[in-house]
Amino acid sequence: MFKPPSGDMNRRDLLLTLGAAVGVGLGSTARVTSQEAPAPRGLDAIADALPRTTAVIRTTAAQGGAGQFYLSRDGRVLADVAWGAARGGAAYTPATLVSWASAVKPTTCVCLMKLWERGRLDIDDRVTKYIPEFGANGKGDVRIRHLLTHTAHLGGYGGPQDLPARFEDSINAIARAPRQPYPAGGSRTLPPLGSGSGYNPAGIWIIAEICRRLYDQPPQDVLRKEVYEPCGMRDSWCGMPLARYRAYKAEGRFASNYLDSEEQVVKCQPAGGGIGPTRELARFYEMMVNRGTIGGRRILTPQTVEAMTTPKSDLGYMGLWGFGFNVAIPGGVDAPKVGRRGQTLQNRYGTHSSGRTFGHAGASGMQAFGDPEYGIATAVIGRAPIADTIYEDLGLAGQRI
Repeated sequence: MFKPPSGDMNRRDLLLTLGAAVGVGLGSTARVTSQEAPAPRGLDAIADALPRTTAVIRTTAAQGGAGQFYLSRDGRVLADVAWGAARGGAAYTPATLVSWASAVKPTTCVCLMKLWERGRLDIDDRVTKYIPEFGANGKGDVRIRHLLTHTAHLGGYGGPQDLPARFEDSINAIARAPRQPYPAGGSRTLPPLGSGSGYNPAGIWIIAEICRRLYDQPPQDVLRKEVYEPCGMRDSWCGMPLARYRAYKAEGRFASNYLDSEEQVVKCQPAGGGIGPTRELARFYEMMVNRGTIGGRRILTPQTVEAMTTPKSDLGYMGLWGFGFNVAIPGGVDAPKVGRRGQTLQNRYGTHSSGRTFGHAGASGMQAFGDPEYGIATAVIGRAPIADTIYEDLGLAGQRI
């Protein structure tokens, strides 16, 4: 099993170990070019190139489902399609805005990692260095690393439907609460900090608050300026201006099915409130697969991409975590060690994906991932199980690296 770096490892030491962690040098050449290209829009247009994938989507559509699917390889767009209709009857198009739900989490983490690149913080800093009041109820030893790897085991978060109206009230609730075990993990024992990786959205809220304080900007503005706009994700939001929301609705472009009331859409929910076209979330993964560059713009350094997409946690209830991403479980790991939930997570990337695959899912039905070994960036919403068929259609089945 991969052993994460020790808690006292500094930023320089971490960078020096990353190449060994994934078996690839930090100076290796990126394969993806992130070139803009005309994309096929209808299922008929991708049926010849992606026959198995198209068949699965057609089955989903015939059952009344609606969704979007985007796929690129080495920067070339292979699919950018939509099917079905929104609740109001408007047909889905590739430009329709949908809910990413928890799939927004990695974009929040990128904002923090850009502060790391700039020397504004260290991954092993205590959270109280930036949010002193967070130390209440014995949380003084929680490090930023624990937030990124879902190993802080924080309380004060009752789920997205129970959030207070204001962003700061959510932060205050998490800051006041004691640590707690992850209920869905099946144990009532609180794991030591840095172990027992589970799933802790509260930690992503605290990451957003650190960003708010160090950038001195509202978190929704940080996400737009630091990630979405530089990546060309013009219709992507986490905290949308009310006027923009109403304009999208009037244009028939808004088809979110999760946290989609005016109040929920306008509030920045950095752990579950992302909204935008599926193809724009996939564009974020194109940037990550291309080692931090897209459209000729450098968003992250290659070292930061490696840090975020390689294992930094133990093998827990929710599999393995990098800094903000669910990362592939190595081949040969016994299923009992992974657990049913971890196996389900791994299946979202398919049985043919490489061991370097990373991604994140959302309760809205969103699934997005990148596979740098094969140059693949993809996202799909609509609960169409196409992870395996993508690799089969591309002639990559049975070549797991």
